[in-house]
Amino acid sequence: MANNIADHDRDKINGRATMPIVFGIKKAVNFYYFLEYMPYVAIILSVIFRFAPICTILTLGTFPWVKKNVDKFVANPDKQKTFMTSIFNFHIMVATEIVTMFIGFLLHF
Repeated sequence: MANNIADHDRDKINGRATMPIVFGIKKAVNFYYFLEYMPYVAIILSVIFRFAPICTILTLGTFPWVKKNVDKFVANPDKQKTFMTSIFNFHIMVATEIVTMFIGFLLHF
């Protein structure tokens, strides 16, 4: 989604039918927010329903960092300057979740 938002103007000129072109940039940005924040809801629910160890809740500590990067990208969606924030968010979120789940499984906690 970040890629499509960053390429909005170029895609419009080239006649591509991406989500930001079809539904508008505002809806695409809102969907981007949803995609970035929904994993946190999934983590909370997975701990509540005991699909993941309680230790996994520590992943929520990455939220301020991810939010800062999302806001930075949305303020200036540019491939050269801010696109990497979306890639970084994915890596920091997944790496932290893997580590916290692994620790939780090792400790049976």
